[in-house]
Amino acid sequence: MKKLVIISRDWEIYKARFEASKELQTRFLLIEAGNTCATASLKQAELMLAEPDLASECITNCSQLSWLQSTWAGNNKLQAVPKKDYKLTGVKGVFGLQMVEYVLSYLLYFTRRIEDFKALKLSKTWSQLPSQTLSNYAIGIMGLGSIGQELAQRLLQFDMTVNGMSRSHKNIHNVNDFTYEELPAFLSNCDFVINLLPETDATRGLCNRQFFEQMKKGSIFINAGRGSAIDSPQSLIVALEEEWLKAAVLDVFDQEPLPVNHAYYTTKNMYVTCHTAAISDPHQVFDLFEKNAANYDCGEALLYEHDFSRGY
Repeated sequence: MKKLVIISRDWEIYKARFEASKELQTRFLLIEAGNTCATASLKQAELMLAEPDLASECITNCSQLSWLQSTWAGNNKLQAVPKKDYKLTGVKGVFGLQMVEYVLSYLLYFTRRIEDFKALKLSKTWSQLPSQTLSNYAIGIMGLGSIGQELAQRLLQFDMTVNGMSRSHKNIHNVNDFTYEELPAFLSNCDFVINLLPETDATRGLCNRQFFEQMKKGSIFINAGRGSAIDSPQSLIVALEEEWLKAAVLDVFDQEPLPVNHAYYTTKNMYVTCHTAAISDPHQVFDLFEKNAANYDCGEALLYEHDFSRGY
């Protein structure tokens, strides 16, 4: 039987699911599960179910590894490790609704002027502030993978203008299509811009001072993709301080947790969440692992295989 290790903060859930599956136990042998695994187990492991950041710290010891099922959508931590002689699969199809709710909460927060009404309450002032429906706004989605496409389709139901930017044309119905080469036109036509791009050489540092200056004045930037997309905190801070951007919402950062002395905490009109826009659900991840394990055992193609040459 193929030998499996599980390395995850949720290892107890994954172990329980594995032990409850008679089918998996007839084909695979779980030799260790935990936040970490002993070197002896790693050297024997042929399969791994793991969180990318934890796996990246020990994968060089996995000389027999042939397949790793990541528990995350993004695998840049493993992409950065020289070892690439194995199949790596990610998670798709389980984060879309979470991301829709995350983005929609901020779209409504700003368009329905919730903060302004909070200020009126504190000053005991009655004023019927005007607002507009989402149909009067355009959003730009950077990255039209499975999450970006679901977000686009949901926002189209609110009659928003949806602009999409990706490496190549996607031709999605009712979504205005832009490529990287058309970035200035894309940015200047959006009231909101959300980054969902994976981390690659092309996207690392893409959101620099010039990027923010090309955005529509008074627009709002949301980053729920990768922290590395922003070239430096100062580029975004200056755009806010000079009031070119109305606000910025950040969920991902180069360093997590964000250091307590980071300038983002005290920057006006900067909204910070703690990498919670779309969180992996262990049960949904394990369902995918089961499907892929069956494919692996039969020699069939694995779902959502990571392309090391592209970085996603």
